[in-house]
Amino acid sequence: MSLKILRGWYVILLRPALTRGALVRAVTSQGGHPVCIPGLRLQAAADPQVADQALACALRAPLVLVTSPAAVHFARRLPSWRRAADTRFAAVGGGSAQALRRAGARDVIQPISRQDSDGLLQHPVLQDDMLASVGLLTAPGGRGRLIDVLGQRGVSVCRADVYRRLPPRLDRRHLHALDAIDGPSALLHSSAEALVNLQVALPSACWHRLIGALLIPSSARLAAQARELGFQLGPTAESATAIDMVDALIKARTGVD
Repeated sequence: MSLKILRGWYVILLRPALTRGALVRAVTSQGGHPVCIPGLRLQAAADPQVADQALACALRAPLVLVTSPAAVHFARRLPSWRRAADTRFAAVGGGSAQALRRAGARDVIQPISRQDSDGLLQHPVLQDDMLASVGLLTAPGGRGRLIDVLGQRGVSVCRADVYRRLPPRLDRRHLHALDAIDGPSALLHSSAEALVNLQVALPSACWHRLIGALLIPSSARLAAQARELGFQLGPTAESATAIDMVDALIKARTGVD
């Protein structure tokens, strides 16, 4: 991949500043021009003491589910994270698994096939009849499917909302960045909430410019959402990690299956 295969392409990134660094580097390494239009703002939990108490509860479970790299970022800032070294974690996708390992976690599992909640729920560890309880590190409103399905299986969930996902604060810079696109464009899509937020926040003309981009989803669920919104879809990435998202875009660019 030494050729700058994305030269001349504008690649729209919806991740907030905290979590988009790897994507920016991956896009620029292939000659692409990143266009950062955050669909979310990430902040620490409103009450750190309550969040830390919930984290302590979650970490006492035999298995702790982690929904995003952001959950790792904010959880490790809380005092109870010091107990995490010997915890067994289950990451929803490859990005969360990478973040956990960088944070010192030694025992991390992740989906074997599709890198999303359903993929994790299909993992043999999550389907073990002996699994009675799990912890969950997430944000309010996130990953309801995990809780619903685990509840149906009789698994109790100790949930720790360690951060918050808030609507973005877009300004003229973001709108001008979209207006300045004057070549082929792609959108790397890994958050349903981010796309919904932008549909609400962007002026109609900017939203339609967004829809004109070739969309690379990180899961089948996100592909279905984007299709309903009118996007043209490229191949679904193997996961939401930067390398997999950009590899999927390169496949679309070169026509490689």
